[in-house]
Amino acid sequence: MSTAIDAVPNAAPRGRNKGVLILIAVLLLLFAAAGASAWYLGIIGGGRNGATRGAEAPAAEARLEPAMESKVAFVDMPDMLVNLTSSDRRLHFLKTRFALEFGNEQDGERIKDATPRILDAVQLYLRALSVDEVGGSEGMQRLKDELKARINLIIAPAQIQDVLFKELLVQ
Repeated sequence: MSTAIDAVPNAAPRGRNKGVLILIAVLLLLFAAAGASAWYLGIIGGGRNGATRGAEAPAAEARLEPAMESKVAFVDMPDMLVNLTSSDRRLHFLKTRFALEFGNEQDGERIKDATPRILDAVQLYLRALSVDEVGGSEGMQRLKDELKARINLIIAPAQIQDVLFKELLVQ
C-alpha cells in the first residue's frame, strides 16, 4: 500500500512542471516576437531606417530632403601635363586630372563654353609653380583654392563650388 501512495504524490508535480515549462516557452516566444517587431519598426535601434528611431524617422527624412534637392553636377577637365620650375637642372613634371563641381545648368554651360580659357589659365598657373609648392596636403589645398579662385574669375557671374582632383602626380 505504501507504493500506491508514493505513486500518486509524484504524478501531480510532473504535470505542474510541464505546464510551467509550456508557459515559459510561450512567454519567451511572445517576448521574442515583441522585440523583433520593436526592432523592425525602429523603436529600439536598427529597423528599416538604420539608426533612426520610431517617431524620429519622418523628421530625419524631412531634414535630408532639402539637401537632396540641391543638384550638383561636374565637368571633367582634360588631363594636363606641365613642367614645374626647379632650382636644380632636373626636369620636374606635374600631371593632373580634375573635375569642376557646380550647382546649376547655366553654370555648367558657362564652364563648357569657357573651357579653352580655363585650360589656358590653369596651365599658366601650374607652370609657374615649383615642386615644393605642390608637395603635401597643404600644397594640394592651396592649389585647389587658387584654381577655384582663378576659374571663378573666368566664368563670373557663374561660380564653381569646388575643384576635385582625380589625379595629381608630381615627378
